[in-house]
Amino acid sequence: MTTQTQTHSISADPGVAIAQIIGQHGAWRVLRAAALALFGGVGRVPRYDIERMSDHLLRDIGLPPGLRPPDDRTLL
Repeated sequence: MTTQTQTHSISADPGVAIAQIIGQHGAWRVLRAAALALFGGVGRVPRYDIERMSDHLLRDIGLPPGLRPPDDRTLL
């Protein structure tokens, strides 16, 4: 069994590197990937609502079980 791997040399200059990536993948695909990385999707950490988490999940992430945010009326 023979495996062929391709190596790509990417320049240290960002402008040249981006030009090489655009040349390899196309401008629209690079623009789309950059927009998704910038505005959402890739790498975005979802926010979890701790009110809806069970007690065992709260313990798993280091919070005490039964932790609920204070009622707004008690803060007044």
